[in-house]
Amino acid sequence: MSISLPSREIFAVDVPEVDDFTVDFKYMYFVPDEQTVETSGMTTMMLKRSTSEMDDKFVNYLTQRAPRYVRLLWKCIKLKGAGNTVTSVDSTSNSFSVGTQKINMIADNYNKIVTEDHFSTSNFVAVTFHDAEIDNKIYNFISGSYEQLLLNEPTDQNVSANKKAAQLIAQIPQSIDSQFISNALAPADNVGKFKYTNTTTPDDKKPVVMPLTQRLKDAYVNCQINSRLFSDVTGRIINDPHSPFTNDVLGLHKSAITTSTQLRNKMGLSITENEFNVNVPYIDVDVNNSAAHSQQTQVIMVGYVIDKYEMTPDGSIKQLPSIIVEGANIASTVDLYVKYNHLYVYAIRSIALFNIPAIDSDTGDMGMLKVLISSRPSNRCHVKMIDTIAPPPPSDINFTWNYETDKLLVHWTFPPNAQRDIKRFQVFRRVLIDEPFELLKEYDFDDSSVRTNDGENPSQKLVENLTSPATFYIDDDFTKDSKYMYTLCSIDAHGLTSNYGAQFEIKFDRYKNHLVKRLISHSGAPKQYPNMYIEGTGFVDVAHISGKNLSRMKLYFNPQFYQLEDDSGRMTSVLSTNQTNGAYKFQFINVDNQKSDVLTVRIDDKTQQIVPKIKYVKQQTTRN
Repeated sequence: MSISLPSREIFAVDVPEVDDFTVDFKYMYFVPDEQTVETSGMTTMMLKRSTSEMDDKFVNYLTQRAPRYVRLLWKCIKLKGAGNTVTSVDSTSNSFSVGTQKINMIADNYNKIVTEDHFSTSNFVAVTFHDAEIDNKIYNFISGSYEQLLLNEPTDQNVSANKKAAQLIAQIPQSIDSQFISNALAPADNVGKFKYTNTTTPDDKKPVVMPLTQRLKDAYVNCQINSRLFSDVTGRIINDPHSPFTNDVLGLHKSAITTSTQLRNKMGLSITENEFNVNVPYIDVDVNNSAAHSQQTQVIMVGYVIDKYEMTPDGSIKQLPSIIVEGANIASTVDLYVKYNHLYVYAIRSIALFNIPAIDSDTGDMGMLKVLISSRPSNRCHVKMIDTIAPPPPSDINFTWNYETDKLLVHWTFPPNAQRDIKRFQVFRRVLIDEPFELLKEYDFDDSSVRTNDGENPSQKLVENLTSPATFYIDDDFTKDSKYMYTLCSIDAHGLTSNYGAQFEIKFDRYKNHLVKRLISHSGAPKQYPNMYIEGTGFVDVAHISGKNLSRMKLYFNPQFYQLEDDSGRMTSVLSTNQTNGAYKFQFINVDNQKSDVLTVRIDDKTQQIVPKIKYVKQQTTRN
């Protein structure tokens, strides 16, 4: 016998969430304690600036005077009137301007702000449905339908998604879009992720997010469910064999049963008057209000609250003071309280001022309560406070011969660097172009309170710790008969290294009694490729052909060996094939019109038998 449960009260309050919330970290220049003190390098004028005054003009001011900050941008909330359109009256009457709003309305009443869920009471559970795997579920449903349709027919593994969709469309209602079926039948790894534009070369392909499944993945459905019926709802979802949400609610089912049982035993079947009472903290009250109903229920946007969290190295989350933005028409602000190399998380909530009718429980008088209600938080934005701009290499590299000591002096200057974070110099030397550079000296004058490891770890014999920068080096190994190539690098306080500076070949001319300096390469060569900018031929032509009617080519593939085996029995593949994602590229250059084209050749390895091998065998000499 089923029991009918009396309906309880339900209050629904919806404050629009903020869209297009973005966070961007700006690093301007170095200060020694930037990793330990949030406000290091900030002036009192910056920190006392109100959020309503942090406009674009103030941001331009910060780019010259603030060492670092976080820029937060979002889209302003405009309340919709009748017909779901924003009129000029709505956009002005539904929000306070800075001049008419009480300047610190949100800040002064921050502890009185309530969320939308505050009105749901204990009789209802606020649930947010969001399915981030909806694309894979769509693929499983539709591909399963296709497999069931052809269950008794021979299968073909090479059927395209369009052909599968054409076969399936004939068995489903015409209201379902065929393009949707075709997209859904694509491989599960591609559904809802990326497709590629049709371009001439593979390098020009750009990823494009599939709009349909992406919109579904971004959809959130907020609802309130009766607490006593919540376990019945979750149970039906789990027991439904066709439900796509079984795994999602499986973890909620036990707690839903406990909540529903406790509430049924506590409340019973009768309804009391106290169940309709909701206590709401208010910022002001107007007793005996006789205004019209449309005025009584007026909602006004007053600003935003940005929740701020810090992710600690141990994985825990630390909540920090929220950023309060007074004024609904403000769409940006700046966070100056950040430490370098820390991870922060931001989420924004819109704040609305509601006029809610209420009854004084003591006197019974009618009144209007002014209540601040916040929306649900937006998507969370994670931002790592790190600098990714490498410093420039030292400039004005020059060489001087000391005739008194017969020593070579290498000297340079600081390069133009707006971030002012260069804290180390490295001096390199080599003999030939075919040889790598050798580190001669590293000057370390880093004054950071927390040092950052650059990962290079040179020998400590070559590192000299200084309290102030040094811009010269004396090479004791250089004599009048020597010939070396020199260059330098910079390393900043964040462990980022520059490319090589200008490379010079230095030797001493005994006949003219002075140094001879020759530029080998201009600055900018990466440390991995020091010869990148050296003038010369980097690639040798394999073949030269000529003729008027050259339009076809025959390419033969006839390898003598496929693998090599050493004395230890270790096998090494000689060829790159499709199975190893390998490819060979041939470049053709027409010297007459200076046009070129690249031919990509891929080898499909279809061999299954044992392939020829080469084995190293020590050669022995015998005599007859």
